[in-house]
Amino acid sequence: MRIKTERLELVAGNLELSEAEINDLNEFSRLLNAQVTDWPPPLNDENSMRSARDYFAQNPDANGWGLWYFILRSENEQEHILIGGGGFKGRPSPDGTVEIGYSLLERFHKQG
Repeated sequence: MRIKTERLELVAGNLELSEAEINDLNEFSRLLNAQVTDWPPPLNDENSMRSARDYFAQNPDANGWGLWYFILRSENEQEHILIGGGGFKGRPSPDGTVEIGYSLLERFHKQG
């Protein structure tokens, strides 16, 4: 699942992306169709990556209720850059609430 805005492309995480993020950044870059540099951002450590992978492995039908990857789109659509990630920590609770979190590469902070 991908959502495009004027400046960003949001890509819903899944097991394949999580495995590539942990094991093969070249494959991760290819799957996202984006440059992956200076990865991971603060707050996205090995434990959080493994937690996301385990969530997707245990919940293959929860598309969109886990991690999303944030990609900065270029004007010419040629140079997309992975700038961060965030999303939901699982499906909504019975009362309809969700916990969210995010982390961006520091060089992309304070850019609106």
